[in-house]
Amino acid sequence: MKFWQKSFFCIIAVFLLGFDVMGYILAERSYALNRDYALASAEMEQQVIQKSVFESISLSENSFSELNPEDLKLIISPYADFYRDQGIYFQLFQDNALVFNNLPVAYSEKFMLLPGERHTGIKEVDRKLYCFIATYLDDPYTNLQFVYIRDMQSLSQFKAQIIQTYTTISISVSLILAVVMLFLLIGLTRPFRRLNAVAAEISMGHYDKRVAIRSHDEVGDFAKSFNLMADHIQAHIAELSSMTENKQRFIDNLSHEIRTPLTAILGYGELLKYANCSEAEKETAIDHIISQSRRIQNMVYKLMDLAYMGSENIEMRSVTLTDLLPDVEVALSSRIQEKHINMRMMVQPITICGDTELLESLLINLLDNAIKASNEGGTIEIRTYPEAGGASIEIIDYGKGMDETEISKVTEPFYRIDKSRSRNEGGAGLGLTLCAQICEIHHASLCISSEIGKGTAVKISFTTL
Repeated sequence: MKFWQKSFFCIIAVFLLGFDVMGYILAERSYALNRDYALASAEMEQQVIQKSVFESISLSENSFSELNPEDLKLIISPYADFYRDQGIYFQLFQDNALVFNNLPVAYSEKFMLLPGERHTGIKEVDRKLYCFIATYLDDPYTNLQFVYIRDMQSLSQFKAQIIQTYTTISISVSLILAVVMLFLLIGLTRPFRRLNAVAAEISMGHYDKRVAIRSHDEVGDFAKSFNLMADHIQAHIAELSSMTENKQRFIDNLSHEIRTPLTAILGYGELLKYANCSEAEKETAIDHIISQSRRIQNMVYKLMDLAYMGSENIEMRSVTLTDLLPDVEVALSSRIQEKHINMRMMVQPITICGDTELLESLLINLLDNAIKASNEGGTIEIRTYPEAGGASIEIIDYGKGMDETEISKVTEPFYRIDKSRSRNEGGAGLGLTLCAQICEIHHASLCISSEIGKGTAVKISFTTL
């Protein structure tokens, strides 16, 4: 059962219970008031009639030698005839004997009273209500018990009529309330049904679905929170998807990269073991095995550097960036001399806060990429200069360059622009990935601009001075 249905039945049940209880209380209260009023009226009327009967008996006493049942019946009969049409009846007991009774139902019990006592009450006789008021006449007729009886069936009918009227009103009001509550609850719960529908779509993978906010009450606040939660879920799913894609691409590229040198090493190893080779061929095979082994070693070191930076806290200290350049140039001197690269330094002394080894690795990787991209006898410029709020270093080559689509991918693991050239030179496609992580650790920005055939400029802006 849905929430609005539960609310509907609960509200109707509570209303009916409260309405019926209130109706029962009102009916009982009205009945009690009418009964009390009827009893008070009956008592006053009984006193008047009893006094009149007493006077009639007193006046008639001289006419009779003694009061006998027949005489008493003659005295009270006119009263009985007069009041019968008003639903009033009488009983008269002399001593313990019933002298007169015009009650239309069979009832002739005498009330056990002492002189001076009075009985007032309502009894049901033959399924009809009667008010009985019994008392003894005043002295000298204390042996005569006069009983005033009044038909009270109208009280019962009044109560039944009240209950019937209230039941009709209760049913009518309940039906009206049911219709009104049905439309109200359907309208009030419509936003929750929209939320449920959107949640169902999100659960099926449509993470861009959102709830339209049409109110500023608690439901609107809930819709805002739901949309905010959906935004976070979508962002988290996108992040997880991106991470999954990156990991899968990393694994695929790593498998591809390792397969090539391993195949070469295995092939040259089998050549050395099973083939009759000359000394020159053996030396060539060994050179290839060493070259491919170094390539794997370089790749492993780069991967270890990436893992190291992702898991360890780097201790930052003051580093003069220009002091690192001579060591970087020495580390790559053989490559520089091999391609006859012309190094042009335009540097100003700048000091930043960072890790010396990581910054050296950053500069070596950037300069190594510039050497690979440069033509034989090309020029590479290194510039350092202070900027507003920080300092920058630029490494510029005038080599092959790349287009804009490649610039956005060069920091991805194992991505290479010229795959054949990178393999021949031992590249694994991890250098710029390592550079991007080093920049992130140092809160520096890495900006690459390039144009095919004109070269590439890599600018690193530091803010941690």
